[in-house]
Amino acid sequence: QEIRASDLWNVVIESVHQGAEPGLLMWDNITRELPANYYPGFECVSTNPCSEIPLSELDACRLNTVNLAGFVVNKFTKEAYFDFERFAKVVNAAQRMMDDICDLEVEAIDKIMSMTGSKSERSVWQKLKDSCLKGRRTGLGTFGLADALAQLQLSYDSGAGLEITNSIFEAFRNSAYEASMEMADERGPFPAWDWELEKDCPFLQRLPKKLLDRMKKSGRRNIAALTNAPTGSVAIVAFNSSSGIEPVFRGVYTRRKKINHDDKDAQVDFIDHLGDKWQEFNVFHRNVADWIKLKDPNWDGNTVPDLPKFFTTS
Repeated sequence: QEIRASDLWNVVIESVHQGAEPGLLMWDNITRELPANYYPGFECVSTNPCSEIPLSELDACRLNTVNLAGFVVNKFTKEAYFDFERFAKVVNAAQRMMDDICDLEVEAIDKIMSMTGSKSERSVWQKLKDSCLKGRRTGLGTFGLADALAQLQLSYDSGAGLEITNSIFEAFRNSAYEASMEMADERGPFPAWDWELEKDCPFLQRLPKKLLDRMKKSGRRNIAALTNAPTGSVAIVAFNSSSGIEPVFRGVYTRRKKINHDDKDAQVDFIDHLGDKWQEFNVFHRNVADWIKLKDPNWDGNTVPDLPKFFTTS
């Protein structure tokens, strides 16, 4: 059946706003662009349960994230800039950490196998171990993009915002893959590596020529290096940062706290249909609060000023 794409899109968007489902993955793009998908036995069949990383059978989601907002210098000023030099060093270290996680996973599997006498269970764990060792798949990603753009005083949806975003993720890709190539020289490439199998992958073909030439000779340590997870919980734990590559949902919103019946001094802002009394207070996205404090050191923590347009929200 052929239908209007816009009609389907509207149904999807309305459903997402009402119930947070469905999530969409452009599977043909993923399988075409992902280097691992070009290797027999490592073809993508699904994702992990949270859809953070596309996976082959019997592989694991090994995830780590870099906070992009941590690389803006002189934030919220005319002198603000993204520190690409420091960013490259951190991404290099993060990719090395990701590769170490593969070895830690194998250690954990070996301990599990030493404690079970079940042949069928040992067989499954052995397959998981072999998949890890043969491909050494990693999933290094980012969060805090929207915060970083606001700190640079750029709107998330502006041309300048898209331009710096492109530069950030080019640097991210290049640094991670360069680290994987360095580890291939030091520790050897992932055992399944074969340039002839992956040479037509569009993602790899977009690497700078210098890196591509190097990889043709020495390979890399990881069959796939990057994935960008939504990082919902991670962003909350990281002091209320923006999640994944998404815009901030809302810069300021109102929460209600139920007032206990014996609390006589609390301010009553709302009474519901049951007669319960509630006090309202504003919650500020951390980046917004930081900007307000910078502009007004005496801010009371509750008043909502006019926010500049670079605080883009979904």
